[in-house]
Amino acid sequence: MSYQQQPYQQPYQPQQQYYGYQQQPAQVGSPGTAIIAGILALGLAATFGGAVVDLLVEFKLIDNLDQIPGGMLGILVARAAVAVFALLGAILLFARRSGGAVLTILAAIAGLVTVVVEPMTSELFAMVGVDFGQYLEGLFAFDSTYGTLLALGVIAAPLAFLFAVLPSTFRWCRGRQVSFPQY
Repeated sequence: MSYQQQPYQQPYQPQQQYYGYQQQPAQVGSPGTAIIAGILALGLAATFGGAVVDLLVEFKLIDNLDQIPGGMLGILVARAAVAVFALLGAILLFARRSGGAVLTILAAIAGLVTVVVEPMTSELFAMVGVDFGQYLEGLFAFDSTYGTLLALGVIAAPLAFLFAVLPSTFRWCRGRQVSFPQY
């Protein structure tokens, strides 16, 4: 005796009525770009923060903060802010918050601006007579800790900007949704 086999039927699921276009499911971005942006933001924090600490320790300025020239002090404060923003951006990116990508973008732009503006605003470079080309040659010579840290920051900043601004980074940050059980 053989039984008639019936095709498997899906249980009834009520369909929601949409007027107009069908709603597409939200795309969840890949975590790869956000994680890379977070790691690069940590690199920005380490390089620019390390450059500030190295300059203060190397020239023994930590004891005489009131004797730092105004332009150099502005650069040091801006780089410390870049390090803080990049660190907060990395933490927020790893927590899947969109603000982390925004902070990483701002830190990358500000970090590049501090490197470009330093030879024009710092009194130390003005006294020696260093132009922008010589300044960049000195950075990429990798002969001092300060120059090496800034060169690595100049390399990491555009990469962090690029990975933070990608749409998949923002999609992954927004994809964090808490679902509650349906009764």
